[in-house]
Amino acid sequence: LDAVEDILGGNILLYHAQWFIKEPQTPDFVSLHQDSAYWSLTSSEGLSAWVAFDLSDHESGCMQVIPDSHREALAHVDRKAPDNMLWRGQTVAAKIDKSKAVDIPLRPGEMSFHHARIIHGSGPNTSNRRRIGYSIRYIPTWVGRQGPRDSAMLVRGVDNYGHFDLEPAPKADYEPAGIQLHAEINRRFMEHYTSAKPEHAA
Repeated sequence: LDAVEDILGGNILLYHAQWFIKEPQTPDFVSLHQDSAYWSLTSSEGLSAWVAFDLSDHESGCMQVIPDSHREALAHVDRKAPDNMLWRGQTVAAKIDKSKAVDIPLRPGEMSFHHARIIHGSGPNTSNRRRIGYSIRYIPTWVGRQGPRDSAMLVRGVDNYGHFDLEPAPKADYEPAGIQLHAEINRRFMEHYTSAKPEHAA
């Protein structure tokens, strides 16, 4: 969070987090997309922290980004596929010059930050190693949400805006009430996410 604060300021919400697990020698991939396209937020001024739990390199399907692509919101289309790890198969509609893609290799315990609007994705894991990554999405508290009200967790500073219902910290690991709340938060998030109109519809 110290590093996140250097970028977003001292008042920070955790909006969403997700595991990306690629088993060895599997075709799973992440299509080229911009995170902000389906977040339904009033601003793209957020970031994702991608934390490596295993070695993430080109062979195991590390994340790739298209430099400078965060400067504009691009049209997206839903291209669901059995091997696409994105729930909607969201993909930048325009043809992308993949030769410009840059690998973001990480060793276990390292992390990278990427802007909510940068084009990114990843290829399949062709190695004999499992590749586990955890993506944590942060936004400053002044950013609001378009559409139905949602929740987020205040992880640093204060929230003077009230754009989101603030999620409480669990009282203990695997607390039944906390598990139930987490399930409801995920249900609501997925409902909003899967019904959201892309930031710039194709």
